[in-house]
Amino acid sequence: QRVLGFEDAIKTAPAGLIKVVAIHDDGANFTGGYSLASSWIDAFPNMKLMLLCNDPSAIGGASAISQLAPESYMF
Repeated sequence: QRVLGFEDAIKTAPAGLIKVVAIHDDGANFTGGYSLASSWIDAFPNMKLMLLCNDPSAIGGASAISQLAPESYMF
């Protein structure tokens, strides 16, 4: 439901404001979130938002961001 809620919300944004560049199931765990965030930081250097939908993967993603690109993201 979190992903569906996010997708519904971004549909209301002005055209072209938000572009979804990738969707992936990270396994809902710390390691999956860390690995996914790490690879997306490299793959999408202009990315401004990353949505990780559960606590373990979000904590993994936040850990990767704080280590690899702390100046680029807010979480």
